[in-house]
Amino acid sequence: MSGQNSVLKNCVRILVFFTKNPLLSDSDEEFERYRLDIHARAFAELVEDKKGKGLVRYEQLHINSEEQAKLKAWGLPVLEGYDGIDSFDFESLEQFHELWSCPEYASNVVPEEKKFMIRETALVLCLSVASLAVVNREPKNQPVSVGIRQDRARMLFGFRRKEGMRIEEMKEHWVEHARLACEDTRMGQEVTKYDRLIFTAPDMIKHVVESSAIRPLPEWDGLAQLDAPSFEAFKHPEDAEPLNADVAKWQAVDKMFMLPVNVATIITNYNQ
Repeated sequence: MSGQNSVLKNCVRILVFFTKNPLLSDSDEEFERYRLDIHARAFAELVEDKKGKGLVRYEQLHINSEEQAKLKAWGLPVLEGYDGIDSFDFESLEQFHELWSCPEYASNVVPEEKKFMIRETALVLCLSVASLAVVNREPKNQPVSVGIRQDRARMLFGFRRKEGMRIEEMKEHWVEHARLACEDTRMGQEVTKYDRLIFTAPDMIKHVVESSAIRPLPEWDGLAQLDAPSFEAFKHPEDAEPLNADVAKWQAVDKMFMLPVNVATIITNYNQ
């Protein structure tokens, strides 16, 4: 697979990790439908009222519990303790804060959030985006999704750099690792997109409710987001040795994790 390493200019990605409100039933389907049918509509109406305000894309990431269980059974490190993620791409961090802090968000969206998630334990991550090997295209202005996309499986990889390693050195290793993953593995023949997500500043991982101290902040230095047509792309045994050998050069092995998610694209004004 061929592609060029590029940064999406003036684009930041906000990831919100959260747990399910225990007042909902144990049914994953109810949780999923509430997010897709009710919360998505409330947020889309806010964006329409504000005429976009720099929003490039909004996606819901739904944890794939079946794939998560498979990874655990294989002894792979899996992120636990969260039930869903919201992903927002904005042209700037300022535009995100403007929408996030507007009165309409507090009055129309937050009440819906409280019905399906625990805001006090939610995390918000502010990241810059560097994309490698984009080979798929989507129509612009895609309408609100009616469900999970069937053409996309997404795997998140989180990590912390080795102790004593500088951030700039980590970034250099990461560029080479992304090239290895996309060009020298069987997985790379199937992956449609590789996003390197780098924190915009050292303190850009926070609680949604800033006064919350219920859950300690995780020690992450970055996340890789890989898209493919199916999760089978991430399971080729011949890829494990070269990828693990390279990761060992720059990541703290006991701090890494994987998280398989299904994707629902709710709003998009970008063709990737």
